[in-house]
Amino acid sequence: MASPVTPASSGEPLGRHAPRSILAPVVVLVTCLAMSVGGWRYTDQLTEDLARERFEGRVSEISMAIEDRMAAYELALRGGLALFNSVGEVSRAQWRDYVGKLNLLQNYPGIQGMGYAVVVPPAERQKHTEAIRREGFPDYAMSPPGERAVYTAIVYLEPFDLRNKRAFGFDMFSDPTRRAAMERSRDTGLTSISARVTLVQETTEGVQAGFLMYLPCYTRSAPVFTDGDRRAALRGYVYSPFRMNNFMMGIVGKTISDLGLEIHDGGQKTEQNLMFRSQGQALDAASGRRPLFTSTRALTLSGRTWTLTFRSLPGFEATLDHTVPLLVLIGGSSIGLLLFFIALSLRNTQRRALTLADAMTIELRESEEKTRLILESTGEPIYGIDTNGACTFCNPACLRALGYTRPEDLIGKNMHQLIHHSHADGSHFDVHDCHIFQAFQQGQGTHVDDEVLWRADGTSFPVEYWSYPQLRGGQVVGAVVTFLDITERKRGAALLAAERQRLAHILEGTNVGTWEWNVQTGEAVFNERWAQIIGYTLEELAPVNIETWVALAHPEDLKRSGELLERHFSGELGYYDLECRMKHKNGDWIWVHDRGKVATWTADGRPLVMSGTHQDISTRVKAETELRESQARLSAVLETAADPIITIDHGGRIRTANPATCETFGYTLEELVGQKVNMLMPEPFSREHDGYLAQHARTGVARVIGGGGREVRGLCKDGKTIAFDITISEFFVSGQSYYTGILRDVSERVRARETLEAVNAILADRQSRLDKDMEAAAEIQRSLLPKEGTCSLGLETEHRFMPSATIGGDIFNVVCLGAQHTALYMIDVSGHGVPAALVSVTLAQEMSPSGNLLMDKFLDQPRAPEGVLRQLDSAFPLERFDKFFSMFYLLYEMESGTLTYCNAGHPPPMLLRAGGGMEFLEEGGTLVGMGLGHTYAQGKVEVGDGDMLLVYTDGVSELESPDGEQFGTERLEELFSSTRGQTPEQVLQVLTGKLQAHADGRPPDDDISLVCARFSRA
Repeated sequence: MASPVTPASSGEPLGRHAPRSILAPVVVLVTCLAMSVGGWRYTDQLTEDLARERFEGRVSEISMAIEDRMAAYELALRGGLALFNSVGEVSRAQWRDYVGKLNLLQNYPGIQGMGYAVVVPPAERQKHTEAIRREGFPDYAMSPPGERAVYTAIVYLEPFDLRNKRAFGFDMFSDPTRRAAMERSRDTGLTSISARVTLVQETTEGVQAGFLMYLPCYTRSAPVFTDGDRRAALRGYVYSPFRMNNFMMGIVGKTISDLGLEIHDGGQKTEQNLMFRSQGQALDAASGRRPLFTSTRALTLSGRTWTLTFRSLPGFEATLDHTVPLLVLIGGSSIGLLLFFIALSLRNTQRRALTLADAMTIELRESEEKTRLILESTGEPIYGIDTNGACTFCNPACLRALGYTRPEDLIGKNMHQLIHHSHADGSHFDVHDCHIFQAFQQGQGTHVDDEVLWRADGTSFPVEYWSYPQLRGGQVVGAVVTFLDITERKRGAALLAAERQRLAHILEGTNVGTWEWNVQTGEAVFNERWAQIIGYTLEELAPVNIETWVALAHPEDLKRSGELLERHFSGELGYYDLECRMKHKNGDWIWVHDRGKVATWTADGRPLVMSGTHQDISTRVKAETELRESQARLSAVLETAADPIITIDHGGRIRTANPATCETFGYTLEELVGQKVNMLMPEPFSREHDGYLAQHARTGVARVIGGGGREVRGLCKDGKTIAFDITISEFFVSGQSYYTGILRDVSERVRARETLEAVNAILADRQSRLDKDMEAAAEIQRSLLPKEGTCSLGLETEHRFMPSATIGGDIFNVVCLGAQHTALYMIDVSGHGVPAALVSVTLAQEMSPSGNLLMDKFLDQPRAPEGVLRQLDSAFPLERFDKFFSMFYLLYEMESGTLTYCNAGHPPPMLLRAGGGMEFLEEGGTLVGMGLGHTYAQGKVEVGDGDMLLVYTDGVSELESPDGEQFGTERLEELFSSTRGQTPEQVLQVLTGKLQAHADGRPPDDDISLVCARFSRA
């Protein structure tokens, strides 16, 4: 049966409902193609932007690595400078040991070596050359030759290999480029690097550009406040040479294979100032290829600016992924064509509807396939879920991240129960607390970065995810989840936190205050230690800003601070560095070391944020001031003393000599310093002197050292000999022995000796009366010795005094100081006769327990041994009494068993342990009366029941037998060791018997004093 209504009977044209124009499909096609092209351009630009960020990150990483490495090299140089400042004259062996311990090859890759260049005045060139040649370098010579106003010479350079030996003796000041860096370092006192140079270490093969880093070395204790001070105090440079290619390989190694790098000295990019060009840079530039990314950085390093030019190499650019933009273009174009054909098909008749539907189905499937391809090519894991939490789709990245191989392993499964069921600690994770579940429950997107997902193998990993609801017809039908594995990010964050904690510990350990200043706004942030240094808390100073510092800084230091800040802001100084005064809460001015650097700059090059530290250096500044004052006092004594005073080192070389020495012997100071002291002795003493020093160093036997005056002969420059009375004391600096000798011209005394002998008969009567006076003085001296029943808490003591034929200056005693302390002292005044005895009597009065010396009356506590000796050094100056003395003083606390002592040039007492072993109490300083009391140090030891101490004067060790053999310290030590377990009385019976037998019954030439004490805690 025919249909009641057909197109033919309708009376309407067949094409009535068909579109009458092709314009609409074309508009759809053009719009879709335009959107596809726009999407392609956007995603392609995004890909390039991400690559640019990676490129800039690499550039910053390499730039910071160069700055960090330069800072590390500067610290190594500062360690060498500290060695010179602490030791003074550093030997070649000491420098080699220091550099060797740094292990340059492993810890400082890229450095050619570490050296020291000394400043040589023109008048001392020949003397300098001869001195180096005497060290075992007969061919040594300064280079280049020629007359110059200032010379420097490389004398140390380690490792001293074949390449570095080429620089031995080179005058770096002769080269304008090196000289500019050296002068900048000299005048600022800071690290300075040179412009590009060719190192003298270079050979004819593999020549590299190079540079040098300098630190000035000034004379210790010399003022360095102005440029003139620093130039006058300069004595040399600690420096390091660098070969640029080796330097850069030590920093970047092979990590720069995908980037090209050129480094130019200064702002101009010319071949003349080219410092470094990577191999990849050279090859890529030669090919003429235009790089995708370039970057230029300017680094200011120790007074020089380096221009770093980076370019991306093909290896880096190959990592750009253009697949996604291409898929966007293809997919969008395909969808546009699909829509075009759909719109075009509307123009056809009903008859072609089914065919068109089939075509649309095919196109839709192709579109879904393209969408699937996009999902599969995306690197981020993505999956979808329905409102029940079941997986609806997942891309390959999702499967890989979760440890699955097939989509069927996830699709249809409840994703919360499968991968989100537990927290990181393994505790249950309720689905109602899940943010993904809440996304489609609340219809809002969510972002989480503190949860974990679980893999197929049961392990978890930290993730950051985004969940967005899927809407259909306004209804939530599920959610799409994109996540990232942030394991590496977490690890990096943990490392950063650890580094910050380490920095906090460093700041806490160095006990410095920190500050941060916004230069543009004046805002400032200080830590608590910053406030504590000046006696405040941060709460007391609040609110804080830069005006807080200005208000507390000394007005005289503000101008200098402003000048240094301007020089730092302009790039002239790498760091802001100032020692200044700040007002303490108690009203005092304290000294701080203020150091900082601009960390952030504005876009137009102005300083934005600056940070730094404050360190309390008041103690150091006070010590330096006191040292300068002490040195000034000592210098005044030496300069004005009428007697020659000479100090030598353990090798017998003259270290210092006063004007009287130069005047007496006819030499200039320059002719004496550094020479062997035996040049001032006639034969055979000149030939034998080194042997005496070696014997003393080996055996400790002292013939002249530490005792009273002894008559010797001196040899003047003109050949004349002079009779002297010499007194020598030994002291130690950094474990090395030094000797100071005071010589008094006794030529008149020698010439008068014969006259005196001639009139001896006339003076016999007077001598008889004088003998009686001397006997009275001796009786006074004996009255100063310890009495029976002397208080000695915790000590069992015995003493022996064997006077010489001529009254001397030995005194000793044991006294109680309070309820817990016992003091023991022994003093040996220089010389003999009534003057020495009178000084002894005066000292005995000063050492009375009822006086103010041994006891601090205000605190009612015994005064520390070093304090007692310091006050005696001040009260008995050499220029007043014409006497000095050695002294040993100890303070014993019975309850704790602690023995505190100070030894001022006295023979070291022997501590014999009850359980075995012998110790010598040497800590202290030089003789009392020399004006060096500020250098005294005190020692401390713990003693137990039965430990015994033997204190003696040098009359014991110097006691001679009839044939001139001294008793010696070694023999005394052996005898004392053999008496372990005996009482002090028995010990002294053994010792005095041996001494009398050694002298064959003759009276000693010098007083012999012995005190033996046995310790008890009862």
